Amino acid sequence: MILLYRNADRWHMPLTLRPETLTDHPGQISLPGGAIDRDETTYEAAQRELDEELGIGPSHLEPIGQLSPLYIFGSNFLVTPWIAKMETPPTFVANPAEVAEVLELPLAQLLDVRNYGQHEHPSGSLRLRAPHIRWQQHRIWGATAMILGELTSLLEEIG
Repeated sequence: MILLYRNADRWHMPLTLRPETLTDHPGQISLPGGAIDRDETTYEAAQRELDEELGIGPSHLEPIGQLSPLYIFGSNFLVTPWIAKMETPPTFVANPAEVAEVLELPLAQLLDVRNYGQHEHPSGSLRLRAPHIRWQQHRIWGATAMILGELTSLLEEIG
């Protein structure tokens, strides 16, 4: 879930730093989300995961729309990103089992090309070049960067 909200006259979105103790993607920056439960739509799953990870219930959300589904080869997941907004800045209640830190990323960071770069990432015996978005001391890369890249393209189109 990409949750947009205004804070100090600027649009922001929460990202999460995953705890180092997690088996999957430890220490990486991610959007709130996870697997779909039985009989749940992708939007309902995104709402539930936002609530489970950051304590933001669905009654506070205004859905905007869905981005392109993204297949993640490494985890064999099809990610369906959703965008929603809130009229007021949220109060985050991070679940420590899933969130080491909540990062409030200003959307302006995504539109500044100076924040884009690449780094080497080991994958088995290979060293791959991975694109990333820099914010503070963090590197946002992988599926999160791809999803945010599509969001950035949409934001640039609408001006």
